[in-house]
Amino acid sequence: MAKTNRMKKWTIPLLIGAFFLVLFLNSYFNYTSGIAINEEGKTLTEKFYLAGPDPYYHARLVEKTVETGRYPYLGGIHGGTDPLLNYPIGRSGGRPPLFNMMTIAVSSILSPFMGQMDALGYAMQFLPAIYGALLVIPVYMIGSRMFNRKAGILGAFFVALIPIHLASGHGSAYSLYDHDSFVLLLTTTAIMFLVMALREKDERRSMVFAFMSGVAVAGISLTWVAAQYIYAIIAVYAIAQMVIDIIFSKIDPVVPRTALIALFTGCILAFPLYWVKYGFSPTVPLVISIAVAIFSAIYIWLGKHKIPWVISLPSIFGLGAAGLAFLYVIRNTTNSVLKPFTAISNVIFGSGIYGKKVALTIAEASTFDFSRNVMSFGPVLYWLGWIGFILLIYFYYKNKSRRDYFVIVIWFLIEEKLISTAGRFLNDFVPIMAILGGWSLWLVVDKLDFRSVIKTIKGVGGGWYGLKKGVKIRHVVGAFFIIFLLFMPNAWLAIDASLPPQLKNEFDSDKLGAFGLGVHTEENWEDAFTWLKYQEEGVNNTEKPAFLSWWDYGFY
Repeated sequence: MAKTNRMKKWTIPLLIGAFFLVLFLNSYFNYTSGIAINEEGKTLTEKFYLAGPDPYYHARLVEKTVETGRYPYLGGIHGGTDPLLNYPIGRSGGRPPLFNMMTIAVSSILSPFMGQMDALGYAMQFLPAIYGALLVIPVYMIGSRMFNRKAGILGAFFVALIPIHLASGHGSAYSLYDHDSFVLLLTTTAIMFLVMALREKDERRSMVFAFMSGVAVAGISLTWVAAQYIYAIIAVYAIAQMVIDIIFSKIDPVVPRTALIALFTGCILAFPLYWVKYGFSPTVPLVISIAVAIFSAIYIWLGKHKIPWVISLPSIFGLGAAGLAFLYVIRNTTNSVLKPFTAISNVIFGSGIYGKKVALTIAEASTFDFSRNVMSFGPVLYWLGWIGFILLIYFYYKNKSRRDYFVIVIWFLIEEKLISTAGRFLNDFVPIMAILGGWSLWLVVDKLDFRSVIKTIKGVGGGWYGLKKGVKIRHVVGAFFIIFLLFMPNAWLAIDASLPPQLKNEFDSDKLGAFGLGVHTEENWEDAFTWLKYQEEGVNNTEKPAFLSWWDYGFY
């Protein structure tokens, strides 16, 4: 009991420490280097450089919202199009509003102290880093609820040591004003509340947790055009779990109840956005939610009538085969009512997420080689995550009542599938690797039992005799493994990810540079276009020179 109380006492200070460690690494060196600030800039994007092309489009949406008082270019039935995209025809900007509106809200708090332009600029540069640091909270909560507090704390600190989270095209670096770190925070929060709902014995509290998971799901819907991703994770888990329950005759209404509350809460709260874009047409998230509801009704009916699995499962698989056949037949249809089904069919039978030839011109759509996948997390941490995954499958097999274990198993498998299609999804693996890596490391530390070493040394009066008596070869090997093979390589990778290019050149550019902020390249683009803009003052639009851009580079 004393040990538990001592751990509780240190939990909040340690979490605060993990938060500020992530924030320090993804922000401090980039900010203090001055690389992302142009003091001579006259406008928002002239003064505040952003890392990557997509952030400049988010900046355009922020500027237009502040200027007009209305969020622009959502597309669809009522959302309007951006005249500068697909110029001169125009097209939807597509970015949902929550991420950018959060920036405007924060800037309104800062503006009395520094003026509106600086408030917007610093909010854009710092908020993604703050979202990335906040990830330690749901990582800790999942790890502590599923395993123990120590595993959760280790997972939280691992977030600070994963280089792709600190600095990559979809990470959380200072000035990387894109929604990726925000979506990752919301996704992990949605999974956290899902796990809490499945573990909670009190029905009302379980439903509240499921609702909170749905709020996070809605947040993703209001942030990311590919929000069906989180609906798919919950749906795949729920259906797979219900199939397993049917096989082992362990029907439990908590599974469909939790999944349906989370899914439909997300759909209902995000309805205003979907109505603006699609009217009353069915959306992919709604179709997924209805499909889970139908399967849940079958699941409950089978449990109520105690139908044996030798009859029920063939019927379910037959129904599934009919559904797949339907999706295959309508895969090329242009019927607007069937559009959500064709989107699902395209993922299963068609080009998938990045399968079209046009999409393959994007670097992030290509897959990474195996060594890059490993080093993105660290040479040992990557394998600790995989060991944790294998152990989780084993523990779930031994105790199928631990449905929270199966949530993480499904989440892991879906992310691994996505990584095999495009390297862009590697960043989404960060919380899973941190959670499972923290648990695996704690199992190692617990088996080594370093506490007994201290106890033995103290018991014999310390000194050389105490060391010989207490320290065994396994403790030496274990300490070497943890310090020199795990923490030191990851610490080096984290420092590499934290330093901007100028500082790396001052230290050792031969040993640094695998990761890091790319804002220095954006500085050149922005400066060139700013120069061009001022050369064109007073020139008629039809006589101005043009820049033809493929994909995102026009966002500068």
